[in-house]
Amino acid sequence: MMDQKKRNIRLLILTGFLLITVVMMSVVGNTTDDTTDIDRALFSIENTIDINRIVIENKDGSTTMEYKNGKWLLNDLFEADPSKVHLFFATIQQVSIRRPVGSDMKTGITSDLGNRGSRISLYTEEGLLMEFTSFGQEDSRNTYFGDNEENLYLMEIPGYRAYIHPLVAVNEKSWRNLNLFHRMNWSNLAGLSVMQPGKPGKSIRIVQGRQFFEVEGLSATDTTKLIDFVDYVSLLEADRYLENVDTLSGRTPDLVIDVRDVGNRPFIIELFGRINEGDEIVGRMDSSVYFALPTAKAAPLFVSRDEFRK
Repeated sequence: MMDQKKRNIRLLILTGFLLITVVMMSVVGNTTDDTTDIDRALFSIENTIDINRIVIENKDGSTTMEYKNGKWLLNDLFEADPSKVHLFFATIQQVSIRRPVGSDMKTGITSDLGNRGSRISLYTEEGLLMEFTSFGQEDSRNTYFGDNEENLYLMEIPGYRAYIHPLVAVNEKSWRNLNLFHRMNWSNLAGLSVMQPGKPGKSIRIVQGRQFFEVEGLSATDTTKLIDFVDYVSLLEADRYLENVDTLSGRTPDLVIDVRDVGNRPFIIELFGRINEGDEIVGRMDSSVYFALPTAKAAPLFVSRDEFRK
């Protein structure tokens, strides 16, 4: 009798356990994934060709990137780096929602979007096309987007481990075209001078000859070396632009490159000394824009006439 009673108790316990298991499986089976009804392409734009203006606003100010005369201009002053513009639109085409932000994280992410995020507005000729807010966490490399209805999402580019926020948060300083002669149309080259003030024997002047460009003062110019040098100058890029450079006032540059087009318009850069005895030198473009250039990039610019002698 006692054994039968024990068996009955065990049976009841087992039955109860099975009922609980069935109920749990039923609940799990009927719970839908909160991402199944989401349009993962909510923030992506497949056809970006009609976008002609991008406005980015954050606590540091506002940056406008606008398409004018075949170029993207930053704040109507500086040409944007074409590679970064291309990357921006490629990101907008491919960006996808990974999942919504959970309720336990929503308050913190909402605060970050408001305090450290960037408001991004995309326009066409017809007006506003899309608007959203982006915030990135540098340590985790996570990027969050928020829409106008205060919905928050963790974003991704499927198939890539990309940190999305800096790809879409345009910044004038970091997005400017680093090519130091990007305003020059090299098909209209009329002449190029390289001068080392105080060293007249080290200065050269490249001019149009009877058939091709030549180095002034040479009876025969090595055209291969000349073409290589002009190509190098035309592709010269700064590492970054500098602000508040006050130490160059009244200082004579170590090198001046003066490029002229057929309209005799000057495109001039000047190179000065090293930055804090490091591996970069200070440069100045058109007497007003300062930049940092690695010494390794600057070295091939210090040429003499004899180097082009044939």
